[in-house]
Amino acid sequence: VSTQSTGLMSDSESSDPVGHKLFVGGLSWDTTNDGLKHYFEKFGTVLDSTIMRDRATGRSRGFGFVTFADLDVANRVSEETHVLDGRTIESKKAIPREEISQVGSFRTKKIFVGGLPLTLEEGKPLTFDSRSIFGENLPLFSSRI
Repeated sequence: VSTQSTGLMSDSESSDPVGHKLFVGGLSWDTTNDGLKHYFEKFGTVLDSTIMRDRATGRSRGFGFVTFADLDVANRVSEETHVLDGRTIESKKAIPREEISQVGSFRTKKIFVGGLPLTLEEGKPLTFDSRSIFGENLPLFSSRI
């Protein structure tokens, strides 16, 4: 039995992969582009994978992007928990820069806080006074590590 390609693509497979791109955060500093691609290829065809790097040092910034050929695969992968190179990583739909830059169109529930001292312990409260950095009208918030 032979099959022929009709040249048509399903709705979930497109040459314009809008929605097929995932943000992947919490990557190990040791994760490579090849390692990232290899991990996600077990879910489906990966068109592109990129780890974002510091321009000055070339060191990983701890996040990257993966683009899948199939929208259904991208949707499924974004809902699952993943462990790569010993780290639990987060995957979610990438938001185009144009949408992020539009005022009021993007809201996040999490922020990244870097430069924390190694003496902090998991589960201990971390209090941050955003007013001291961003102005007087922002609230004081607390979180856990």
